[in-house]
Amino acid sequence: DLVSTIGFGTGTAVDERVREDRSTVPTDAGDHERFSHFVDKEKLTEAMVMGLPIHDMVFRFERVRLADGEAVAFEKACIPQAVLPSMDLVQGSLYDALDKVGMRPVRGTQRMRAVAATAKDASILQCAMGAPLMCVERLCFGPDQACVEFTETRYLGSAYDFLTDLVDQPPATNISENT
Repeated sequence: DLVSTIGFGTGTAVDERVREDRSTVPTDAGDHERFSHFVDKEKLTEAMVMGLPIHDMVFRFERVRLADGEAVAFEKACIPQAVLPSMDLVQGSLYDALDKVGMRPVRGTQRMRAVAATAKDASILQCAMGAPLMCVERLCFGPDQACVEFTETRYLGSAYDFLTDLVDQPPATNISENT
């Protein structure tokens, strides 16, 4: 289900909030068939990527990015409850809420890849199922280097251009080698 729509370039807006309890997962890792019935692929991916125990609570946020009133991207963000103690802190911008608790991301890793639009993507982005989308996954860390956010954003290729500036910088000098 869609959570909200917001204007292009504005903060995260949230209408519906989801709190995911993963504590019903069996601990018998050898029982793969039973395990797969309790935890879907998305939950397992989040736990593995963020380095969280499968039973940790997380908050999920979804938003649609608009340009000229048209949906151009669909984003899902996952935030550990240990980082954001209450969803009530999110009143508009997710990053403003992370700021309030001193956990605004200070660094991250991002991966870009092509994916085919799922039925949900197609419905939200008004494109054909299977249409090519640019998927950007981002893993962000807070001041204490703990994982604070995992996002996946699916962009319509026809609506976005990505531009990267490349700069040649001399290698950093190790001070201990010069003394």
